[in-house]
Amino acid sequence: IIIGQSYRFPPVDVTVADNIVVNSRGILYDEQMKTNAVFAGNIGYGGKLSNAERTNQEIKNVDPLLSVTDGLMKLSDGSPAIDAAVGDYPFVKEDLDGQARSQNDVGADEFATGAVVHKPLTPSDVGPDAE
Repeated sequence: IIIGQSYRFPPVDVTVADNIVVNSRGILYDEQMKTNAVFAGNIGYGGKLSNAERTNQEIKNVDPLLSVTDGLMKLSDGSPAIDAAVGDYPFVKEDLDGQARSQNDVGADEFATGAVVHKPLTPSDVGPDAE
């Protein structure tokens, strides 16, 4: 996540909350300009967490225990991201799969066992050979 790259003025009143960023290199939360951004409940793993001073409550350095499902990185059973979201964002009602959010998890995926509503399209889903 890059904040303020190549802009004349820094962004203001930004909230960066309840995200998961994983990479083996680079800066995971890259603040290129000094801002009044509020960070809360984020997870970073693998690279340098941030180039700014951030507390463990703002960005936690922990393996989120992700696994690949249908080509997407999703939470695994036992992930520290499960039920760990700290923000109150009532407009976030479902996850990237279209599943309802309950006790919100950190990241775009709510760990759930129910049916997936939205999934990545495959070649058989689109084009002249779609079923």
